[in-house]
Amino acid sequence: MDRKLLVALDAELAAGRSIAMVTVIATKGSAPRHAGSSMLLLQDGSIRATVGGGQGEAEALEAAAKVLAGAPALLLEVDKLGADVAGSEGICGGVTTMLVQAINPASAMAASLESLLKVGGGVLVHALPGGGTFEDPLLVEDRLIICGGGHVGLALARLANEVDFAVTVVDSRPEFADSRRFPSGVEVLCGPYRESLDSLKPRAGDYAVVLTPGHKEDLVCVRALFPAGLRYLGCIGSARKTRMILEALKADGFDPSRVDAIFAPVGLDIGAETPGEIAVSILAELIAVRHGAVTLAAAVMDRARRRA
Repeated sequence: MDRKLLVALDAELAAGRSIAMVTVIATKGSAPRHAGSSMLLLQDGSIRATVGGGQGEAEALEAAAKVLAGAPALLLEVDKLGADVAGSEGICGGVTTMLVQAINPASAMAASLESLLKVGGGVLVHALPGGGTFEDPLLVEDRLIICGGGHVGLALARLANEVDFAVTVVDSRPEFADSRRFPSGVEVLCGPYRESLDSLKPRAGDYAVVLTPGHKEDLVCVRALFPAGLRYLGCIGSARKTRMILEALKADGFDPSRVDAIFAPVGLDIGAETPGEIAVSILAELIAVRHGAVTLAAAVMDRARRRA
């Protein structure tokens, strides 16, 4: 379960309201969501998150409404493999098994949720109908550091915030480091880039995108971020600017193979031009790294072409 959903669940329980939770516990074949993905049905009928949409989610919501009204927890299997889905021709698909359960403020599950939030991580253990358990790790949000709060930085912060990145924007310019420009939940730091990044203490699991207004500031940021061995470090710029930054890092004595692995020029090559389009190209690459998508190998080869 991701942290944002856990916070939403805890808020409902703290307010004295029961909820129904649908959790994917197993998949076979091509399924829209992985095991551990969850969705909430609140008492007012609103929904938080998704387990894949379509007919399968509709069935899950119907079952969730029943358990919220007092029916016992159940395991729901949604089969999208064969003739029942697409007539005699069939379709490519998979089987998703979901646990549908109600959680009330007085339950042991509510106490476990509160404990997980306090310690910042752990495993939520679901009791399955008929016996057995499913262990659901609490996923800490991926932190995305955006250096530069200009047009592209603003667009990227908005988009990344929607797909559960914990976004921090750093900019030395007060007019661009104005928290009122950004969505709720986005952290904004105003000050010299190096000092701001040092205060954030970048760590290996972080993602960072460098989008400052000039190549000197870009190099300051990359030099500050590179030693942390980030999961993703991207830098916007032309082929000439990219070569200059990579050569400077190699001259600093950093491992050339690690330097060449920087995502620069940043983003997938989708012909993006506007700030919003460029932000989409960057976010697509971030998501590909998050999930280890097979498209990354092709993107690496294409990046070599774009640096030439």
